[in-house]
Amino acid sequence: MNWSLIGIGLVALTLGTLAYRRIWSNWIRPVTPGHYGYSVGFGFIFMGFAAIILSATDSALAADSRALTLVLFTIGFLSMLTFAMSLFWLPRFLLPGWFKTLKGLE
Repeated sequence: MNWSLIGIGLVALTLGTLAYRRIWSNWIRPVTPGHYGYSVGFGFIFMGFAAIILSATDSALAADSRALTLVLFTIGFLSMLTFAMSLFWLPRFLLPGWFKTLKGLE
């Protein structure tokens, strides 16, 4: 296991959870009137999840478990892809209700 990757993952998971619960909302900036920036704050939860999963992939690879390695790598890759997507956009079902109300999506 890569302990630094787990540490980064835990910090990112914490930030993402705080963003989803609206405890941390300083990252929200109005871009144009009526539009409130990107959803990168919510993406941190996916980055943290991916970091923790990918650190477990290293252990599964060392244990010669190819099927588990493939499953963990796929989940980690999709989580990182979701994080990268959150830099620009997230689908409505991944956004919390308070953010949809703020952006006028509801």
